Amino acid sequence: MWLRVVTFTLAVLALVGCQDKKPQQDPEDVAVAFFSAIYVEADLEKAKKLSGPKLAELLEHYRNMEAIKRHVVGMEMVNPEIEVKNSSADFFRRLDQDVWVELHFTSKVGRSTIMDVRVVHLSQQFADSWVVDKIDADPFATNG
Repeated sequence: MWLRVVTFTLAVLALVGCQDKKPQQDPEDVAVAFFSAIYVEADLEKAKKLSGPKLAELLEHYRNMEAIKRHVVGMEMVNPEIEVKNSSADFFRRLDQDVWVELHFTSKVGRSTIMDVRVVHLSQQFADSWVVDKIDADPFATNG
């Protein structure tokens, strides 16, 4: 009888240990998924799920993807290639509540190539996963 109890307990522990755990996404992946939801998939609900509360409220206010591209992000592109260039979320800082990610966008319009940069601030303060909290315009742009 005692052997059955021990065997049963070990079997249950083995099965519990093998359960699939939802992997936590990196902040870089969340930033790319957010912009992909806006520019490639045109999925407002997905973009809102990847946003902090203030940004989600702003997205809900504009509702129209063209208005979101123009007024919230400040960048009108069609199906851009999105590339992560830099991030403050290195190995040691992954435990921080807030990180930033620099994204480079490239899009073709006719024969022209449009390139732009956005710095995205992500936070874990509002959820147990990374969410986009703020979008900064191109930090390298000049007026002259």
